[in-house]
Amino acid sequence: SLFYITIIDYKYRRIWDYERYSPNSLDENGENKVKDDIQKQLIYEWTVQQNWNAKTESEFWIPYFSNNPLEFKKIHPVNNTYFNKSQIKLVKINFKTL
Repeated sequence: SLFYITIIDYKYRRIWDYERYSPNSLDENGENKVKDDIQKQLIYEWTVQQNWNAKTESEFWIPYFSNNPLEFKKIHPVNNTYFNKSQIKLVKINFKTL
């Protein structure tokens, strides 16, 4: 039977890093960390799909803080075509609740 697996990776980056992501941009060290994160996540998904009969989805969990204990997980829509091509969801996680 087919089942679903969500692959979650904690990211200690700002949401802004994903909103301004471009696959061709390099930082001052000549790196593109967001591009590397996306590639790794897609490899994780591919590996799971090859080894289990499963549908996969990916989430990057970004820490944020709220005093509302009921506010744990919020999907954050990203207005960036490059990032959205990856189909990875950007999710704000309330670390105070976690």
